[in-house]
Amino acid sequence: MKRSFYEVLGVARDADQSQIDMQYAAAGAKLAAIEVRGTAAAIAESKLLHDGYLLLSNPGKRAEYDAKLEAEEAAEKLTFIAVAVPARRKLSVGAVVLLALTIGIGGTAYRHVSGKMEQVRVEHAQAVKRKIDEQAKVFVIDATQEKPVVLNASSGAPKR
Repeated sequence: MKRSFYEVLGVARDADQSQIDMQYAAAGAKLAAIEVRGTAAAIAESKLLHDGYLLLSNPGKRAEYDAKLEAEEAAEKLTFIAVAVPARRKLSVGAVVLLALTIGIGGTAYRHVSGKMEQVRVEHAQAVKRKIDEQAKVFVIDATQEKPVVLNASSGAPKR
């Protein structure tokens, strides 16, 4: 059977904090005096001693440990009841703010770029229309003049 932390520290179950402190110091000094210092067994014993001290020094953890020991001694198995724990996948406030800023800036940039694209599209369509109109003009050469003049057929004005 495995040793309890009370046995590791060498204190009774009803020991108070001062007794636990004294026994921890004494056990630590005794462990330090052993010649096998640095071996795996000494390191494991030192870790057990430290873990036991931390557990028995905390009143909440000590109460849980005592209840577990009593249940084991009574040959009862503890039944763990599932408790509904809220999901931890909630976004933090910082993440929500970052998401909102990203959406806001992205939307603004999208509106700006799409507005510029529409402006370029309109300017291009107007330039194409001017070019087509310019190419569709009919010119007539007036041969009656001393110097031949090309006249614009739609307006009758000389082309320059």
